[in-house]
Amino acid sequence: MLKARVDYKLLIDIGDSLASDNGVSEAAASRAIASASATHPDVVPVIRACQECPDFRSLVLDIIMKDFKEHEKHNPLAIFESIAMVFNALIVLSEMSALPPPKDFFEEYRVLIEAQIDRSPTVAA
Repeated sequence: MLKARVDYKLLIDIGDSLASDNGVSEAAASRAIASASATHPDVVPVIRACQECPDFRSLVLDIIMKDFKEHEKHNPLAIFESIAMVFNALIVLSEMSALPPPKDFFEEYRVLIEAQIDRSPTVAA
């Protein structure tokens, strides 16, 4: 499980890998994959899915930003927590079915991801 305080360097690379500019996104994804391979190998397929499908990447970024905007005023770690929680949810979903899902299921995935967002002290730690 990704944690905001512990994995912040990886979370920065994951966040940058979601950029719409492929030049920025690809380099950050490579760094994130290299880092995650050693510490969080279950994150690697999720990062790759976001790189393979720009529409899925946009969906993931939208969910992260929505959660971040709800919590940014009261929490300086909110962006790291938002990235960690969404990617933790995606890890669970990737264990059940391949990512990215077909486009027809994006909204169902949005609902599933948002339902799994857990703003617990464990994620913040």
